[in-house]
Amino acid sequence: MMEVLQVIFFVPDVYAGVLDEAPPLQYYFVNVLRFLLSVSGAVAVIAIIVSGVMYMASGGSTSRVTAAKQYLLWSIVGLCIILLSLIIVSAVARTLL
Repeated sequence: MMEVLQVIFFVPDVYAGVLDEAPPLQYYFVNVLRFLLSVSGAVAVIAIIVSGVMYMASGGSTSRVTAAKQYLLWSIVGLCIILLSLIIVSAVARTLL
């Protein structure tokens, strides 16, 4: 059970001993940011799916089609921002850790 939790939350093995052997604090911040960005990415993908359903259910109404297209546009923009943030966090983590 502990191994599953370590994989899900990116928790390293528990260190018992000298403080120098402990992982740096930046390691935990980077892992928390990666987790939050992963959750945000999943929410953005769900928003894209919802906008597709809105578009299909618009029934030809121009106002509902326009709203669905705007929702799709901003969902894609949000997903791009999230992916770029994930790339930046990974690059910074590689240089710091």
